[in-house]
Amino acid sequence: MKRKTLYTFISIIIWLVLWQIISAIISSPVFLPSPLQTVNALFSLLKTSAYYKSLSYSLLNISIGFFTGLFAGVVLAVAASVNTFLQSVIDVPVKIIRSIPVASFIILALLWVDSAHLSTFIAAITIMPVIYTNTFSGIAHTDRQMKEMAEVFHFSPFKKLVYIYMPYAAPHFLSGIKLSCGFAWKSGIAAEIIGLVRHSIGNNIYKSKIYLETDNLFAWTISLIVLSIIFEKIVLLILNLILKRTGSINDKAQ
Repeated sequence: MKRKTLYTFISIIIWLVLWQIISAIISSPVFLPSPLQTVNALFSLLKTSAYYKSLSYSLLNISIGFFTGLFAGVVLAVAASVNTFLQSVIDVPVKIIRSIPVASFIILALLWVDSAHLSTFIAAITIMPVIYTNTFSGIAHTDRQMKEMAEVFHFSPFKKLVYIYMPYAAPHFLSGIKLSCGFAWKSGIAAEIIGLVRHSIGNNIYKSKIYLETDNLFAWTISLIVLSIIFEKIVLLILNLILKRTGSINDKAQ
């Protein structure tokens, strides 16, 4: 672990040095600001209340979208695993959603959803197929003998879910969560940019581009990356704790 951390730190330094060199060669902050100029822009943003308002606004909307998509994906996966006909019915819209480019979906969604809720809707609709596919795959891999044992001992539906299905579905589910966190933020911010959602990170990124404030654009992008990483870590921590408490995973399985 220490070696991996060291390698990560060295890699970051290497890329920062390359960034500085390329920035010096180009010698135009409009095209590529230096790391120092970006840091200065970030510190300037940190001093404003509008910065924290935008972070909070985007975090709230994308979080709601993420957990809505998470809930929908799990419910649909459970429903599909119960009945083959239901699986066929659910698979059709899931495959359609998965194949449509995010930008096209955002433009379509602008016809149906108020721009203030656009990032919530897009984040939910983007991650739902990922959660559905991974969770359904996990349930499908449940040991048949375990299912038969549950029938023999007359397990209640709740006991079957907790003690039979969840231990098999948990690794697939968590893998889907890791993918979905990134998708939720990328699609949500894209929706904010295209939809010109006021008081959002996406709108600030768009304005930075329009006014050629590339250092601010980089600063907002760095803020977005850090926020999405923290969000993913917290979500995974909470879900891991819940799954451990229910006995669905253990430390060794992780």
